[in-house]
Amino acid sequence: MSVTQGPIAPALGLGEHTWSDPMKSQSHAGGLLGKARAATYAVARSRLADSIAIRIAVARHLARRGRRAAEQLLDDAARRTRRKPLHSLAVCFAVGLGIGTLAGWLAGHRD
Repeated sequence: MSVTQGPIAPALGLGEHTWSDPMKSQSHAGGLLGKARAATYAVARSRLADSIAIRIAVARHLARRGRRAAEQLLDDAARRTRRKPLHSLAVCFAVGLGIGTLAGWLAGHRD
């Protein structure tokens, strides 16, 4: 049920007509009040559009920053692996041993 058909419609001044855009039709308000209402809607729409545009720009900026950070992380990891291959091998072995121990412990304690 829409707002124009419910029990609250007469209280809102909504008869049988459908709700229309106040920017296109000002027949329900009329005069100075209608112009002020239309101007208010125009300002609200422009502010909303500006806000959305700013949020999109910020999201794109953060996505670029994240991509650069991920590329930098991969480059640093590759450089460290080339510089200290034995250290990298020891770290990988320790991480694998820790994950294997944890997986074995969890599998053994399944009751």
